[in-house]
Amino acid sequence: MTPPTPSTNALSIEAIGKGLESYQYRARSNADADKWAGVAALLRPADTGTEVLLIQRSDQPGDPWSGHMALPGGRAIDEDPSIRHTAERETFEEVGIDLANVGQYLGRLDDIAAVGRGKRINLTIAPHVFATPANVETVANPREVQNILWIPLRELAAKTHRSEMTYEYDGMSLRLPCWRWQEHVVWGLTYNILEMMLRIGI
Repeated sequence: MTPPTPSTNALSIEAIGKGLESYQYRARSNADADKWAGVAALLRPADTGTEVLLIQRSDQPGDPWSGHMALPGGRAIDEDPSIRHTAERETFEEVGIDLANVGQYLGRLDDIAAVGRGKRINLTIAPHVFATPANVETVANPREVQNILWIPLRELAAKTHRSEMTYEYDGMSLRLPCWRWQEHVVWGLTYNILEMMLRIGI
C-alpha cells in the first residue's frame, strides 16, 4: 500500500474533520461480534502541525496489548449509552481528558475486528476522532498507562518513520508495517486506525 503524501493544508484538524463529514464508515453488526470497544484518536493543534495522542499501555499479565502503543479506549460496559460514550469514558479514565467538556467530535472511522496475539478475538473496535484544545492537560492513570505521547501527524505521514517489524506467531515470522518514533513502535490495530485517518485528512 502506497503511503499517503501530505499536501499544503493536509492533515489539519479542519481537513480531517471535513473528510469525516462525508465519510461513510464501514460498520460491523452485532451479529458479527457481541463484544465492543471504543477508542479515541485525539487531535490537537501545535507548532509542529496537528498532533495525535498515543499512550503506552502498562504491563499487565494476561493483557494481549500489554506495553503496546495504543489509542486511549477500552471495552464497552452495560452502562454506556453508546460506543462513542465508551471511548469518551475510557479516555477520561486513562488520560484524564473530559471529552464531553473540552472535546470536539469529528467523526467515526471503520469498525475493526480485534486481533490479540495473532488470533482474531470476539471484539469489535469502533474508532472515534476528536479535536482537543492545544493546551489540553493529560493525567496518566498508572494502572493502565505508563506513557503519553503527542506525535505530529506529518511525521507519521512522511516516509522517514515508516518501517517494518518482525512478528513471531505460531512458528512463523511475519513482516508487518509500523512506525518507529523515538524508542517506540506503533503497529497493528493502532497503525491501521491512524493510517485510515491519515488518508481521510489528505
